Amino acid sequence: MRGLFLRYWASASCSYLGDGVRITALPLLAASLSSSPSQVAAVSAAAGLPWLVFGLPAGVLVDRVPRAPLMAALQAVRGVAAGLAVVGVVSGRISIAALAALAVLLGTCEVFFDIASHALLPSLVPADRLQWANGRLIAAEVATSEFAGPALGGALFAVAAAAPFALDAATFFVSAGLLATLAMAAADSRLRPAEGEREPVLGQMLAGLRWFARAPLIRTLTLLATSINLGAGGFYAVLVLFAREDLGLGPAGYGLLIAVSAVGSLAAAAVAERIQSGPGRRLVCLWMVPAVAASFGIIAAVPELLIAGAAMVAFGFAVSLFNIVAVSLRQALTPADMLGRVLSVHRLLCWGALPVGAVMAGVIASGPGLRWALAACAAAAAVTWLATLGQLLSSGSQEYAIQPDTKTP
Repeated sequence: MRGLFLRYWASASCSYLGDGVRITALPLLAASLSSSPSQVAAVSAAAGLPWLVFGLPAGVLVDRVPRAPLMAALQAVRGVAAGLAVVGVVSGRISIAALAALAVLLGTCEVFFDIASHALLPSLVPADRLQWANGRLIAAEVATSEFAGPALGGALFAVAAAAPFALDAATFFVSAGLLATLAMAAADSRLRPAEGEREPVLGQMLAGLRWFARAPLIRTLTLLATSINLGAGGFYAVLVLFAREDLGLGPAGYGLLIAVSAVGSLAAAAVAERIQSGPGRRLVCLWMVPAVAASFGIIAAVPELLIAGAAMVAFGFAVSLFNIVAVSLRQALTPADMLGRVLSVHRLLCWGALPVGAVMAGVIASGPGLRWALAACAAAAAVTWLATLGQLLSSGSQEYAIQPDTKTP
């Protein structure tokens, strides 16, 4: 079991590095092609759009097929797509429309990959070790996707616009190879979704929705994640322009600004290992979203580089600590044969909020301005958090306990 998790972790770490490079390079490339805030934000919105279209069907597929082979195939497709971006940039034939189409393709693969990845993990580690495993994954994601990747992406883009996309393609192919070795163990029933009578796709989607609707804590965790992503989707959509125009940062400086949030995220991964009680998890779920909103508000109110850097650290800490706790609870409390569909409902809502936030921020930035767009991101996160406050305050600490055999709402 430990060897399987190590392969899973290595594949994820490699993919995270490419994600971090692309997260920085994609908006930089968009900003080099257009100075329109709405067009730059449209590229970010395009990346999140597939969650609204394929979110629910993806959960059915993930619950029907072996997850590791599916993940390997998806990574290979993403590698080819990133390679096409290299060709487009080198040939000079890339456009905002083509960039948005690329974002849609990569985002579509991400929908299926992300749900399969989270559904696979509980078959690799015991339930009472999920928070430990998710902490290790968050630490790897921070070190690569949030620190090394963004800094490397900005630096590579400054040298050659195609370079970060070439590296992104390479990381996808390496990740696919590692997952292919993991897929060889798929004959082990622990790595397969539960067998049973196959319902029609629509019936399986409705079953997942019903289970989700009857699980108050799972539902509340999803609404909290949605509130974070609504604000974060807009925040990252216009941050590249805010960094250039209000903070005076170039491509490398923009990458480093994103990377400093990794300091807070690494601290969160260390803190999460010490939070093993129901009351501790409840406090995390209650207070991390307003901390995210406050981070956005501070950056909007005081556009100074040091203040922005400190707020990014706080943002990284709050988001990562919440994610480790919430993801572990969701994986532990959801039946294995239902996990893909429940995750698809969760991702449909919280990842679907990303393009909504991006469009909102782009429209506001085009009118009142960039600082008002960031302030709106803070308000969006705070308002949606308030909608869940009643349920959060009424839930007991025992609901946040993780037991090895707890699999029903």
